[in-house]
Amino acid sequence: MSDGPLETEVKFRVEGRELLEERLRALGATHGEVENEVNLLLDDDETSLRLGGRALRVRTVDGVGLLTFKGPASFEGGVKSRLELESCVDDPGAVLALLEALGYRPRFRYEKRRTTWRFEDPSRPLVVVDETPLGLFAEIEGGARSHLHAGGRAGRRRERLPPRLLLGSLAGGSRGRPGPSPRHALPAMKALVPAAGFGTRFRPATLTTPKPLLPLLGVPILVRLFRHLGSEGVTSAVVNAHHLAEALMAAVGDSCEGIPVAWSPEEPILGTAGAIRRAAERGLLGDEPFLVVNGDVFTTLPFAPLRAAFAAPGVVAALGVLPHAVPGETALWGDAAGRLVSLGNERPFAGATGPWLFTGLQLASPALVARIPPGVSELARDVLRPSTQKRDGAFALVPYRVPGDGLWFDLGSPARLEAAEAAIAASGLA
Repeated sequence: MSDGPLETEVKFRVEGRELLEERLRALGATHGEVENEVNLLLDDDETSLRLGGRALRVRTVDGVGLLTFKGPASFEGGVKSRLELESCVDDPGAVLALLEALGYRPRFRYEKRRTTWRFEDPSRPLVVVDETPLGLFAEIEGGARSHLHAGGRAGRRRERLPPRLLLGSLAGGSRGRPGPSPRHALPAMKALVPAAGFGTRFRPATLTTPKPLLPLLGVPILVRLFRHLGSEGVTSAVVNAHHLAEALMAAVGDSCEGIPVAWSPEEPILGTAGAIRRAAERGLLGDEPFLVVNGDVFTTLPFAPLRAAFAAPGVVAALGVLPHAVPGETALWGDAAGRLVSLGNERPFAGATGPWLFTGLQLASPALVARIPPGVSELARDVLRPSTQKRDGAFALVPYRVPGDGLWFDLGSPARLEAAEAAIAASGLA
């Protein structure tokens, strides 16, 4: 890790610009410069930077160039740190030509308009508001940012903290480390969010837009999912990516709704189980239990029932399920103890519970990874079915009631997304 200046910042989505600006003025901030940015992300033909969790960017801000390298990220206690090296460049075009000669070519381009708000007291953090194709975002930036703007930036380590800490520093200048969030009665948890699919049923929209970024009542699907993850105690996330991966990673960045995000890109796409194994092989899941929440669902279901079932002896993963109206090959069946015993459209024995539909919500032990074959693998075919053949009772089924326990929608088709929008609007969650 570099010994350069430390920058502390947090990024979060803004729903109302007027309210934010009113609050900033009340706290004594003044409207500063407005910058127009053009960003180019570069990589080689094997996308080795992206696969290694690194990034190379050339940014042009009102004609001034900035070359940035970001190293792999590490997480500790919900705080993300990474090495970031930056240097001002006089001729961005010449730098791009040099990098292309070295094998690094532009892979994705995006623009944003940034407005900076400053306080008279230089010890208080800057606030910048970014207008992007994905929406409006605010960043609260502490540490070395003011000096870096003045004299160029090089060799800094970046640390991300929850919005509540830095929002508090706006009001009073507090610089302490964050404590536990009082609204999270549940233990902190990491979540893996599979988001690598092609979204073929949404074409032509998904030919240019990753499915997780499609709007759900005007808000990207992934953003709504992360709002729920945050409300359920998730403090860090891993997102896999394949289809339009560069666009998805650039749009989301390294946090979503205040939750730090690490990326697990796949080439080729590895399937519903292979995604878990690959993320674990990269050291992104750690050695504690983790959630897996499909990136193409909308839900308000609580995770506490998963935690309760997971605590039972011998459980490798607790699977959230719903009654299955039209059972097929992947319908789940349980025994009297609530353990998975069969897959398919036929009841395996009298008294078996089901058929159940898997919701895409599960709480898993790291021991799950050893059950996943290398390469392309699917959860039902390659993990759950072998468990039922052994009758090892490793998978607990956790029945939910909808809408009694909350909402749940599989957003796998335009019709399902439309039904979800109607239900969200009717419930007042829009």
